[in-house]
Amino acid sequence: MSPRTAVIVGSIICLGAGAAMIAYFGSILYHWHATGDVWLQPMRSPTPAHYARYSDDGFNVAFTLGLDWLGFTLGVFAVFGGLGCVFLLMKSVFRFIQRAD
Repeated sequence: MSPRTAVIVGSIICLGAGAAMIAYFGSILYHWHATGDVWLQPMRSPTPAHYARYSDDGFNVAFTLGLDWLGFTLGVFAVFGGLGCVFLLMKSVFRFIQRAD
């Protein structure tokens, strides 16, 4: 595989993963924004997974929302990183075409 092909494949993977992260974590954040509920899955608690509000369980809701924002932000950075690689590659391809003329 040539280096340019590897960059294109990596950029497409980065764009796809970032879009998936934005869709997943964005839907969680939208649900919280619309209803005020957050889906909690306690790891070491005997209580089953449930929807909770900040007034019910403040620390766990804030912690879960923080992780969701982190995932959403990483998805945005992945998309912009993938787009940046594609634009830089296209810039070098256009320079190569102009030199050939």
